Amino acid sequence: MQYIFNVKEGIHEYIKLGRRYSFPPPPIKRCHNPKCNKIVHYRKHGFYERYFYSSEFKGKIVIRRYICPLCKHTISYIPHFCLPGFINAIKHIFEYIYNSFYRKNSINSVIKKLNLKYNIQF
Repeated sequence: MQYIFNVKEGIHEYIKLGRRYSFPPPPIKRCHNPKCNKIVHYRKHGFYERYFYSSEFKGKIVIRRYICPLCKHTISYIPHFCLPGFINAIKHIFEYIYNSFYRKNSINSVIKKLNLKYNIQF
């Protein structure tokens, strides 16, 4: 399960601090594991890296993990500028969708134009 938290300082400060960023404290909430389903005080459980692609940054960012002390089910807190399950920034995704709906040419030409704009190569 992934929760989104607000990064007040912005993407550059988050990336600069990395693991030293002041992440939210471990939550006290109901475990999402149906076999556990108890209210627990999650514990810090390290980090993992994921790719993030935007006009400001292209590379890996760190994500904080927490673990249920009873069943060992983990959750992650991801920054607000990320979208769970996607590498690209939210604004890029919306721009592709918007341009696909309001296009004057083919979808291929819209995608090629946006890929050139964001320097995406396949």
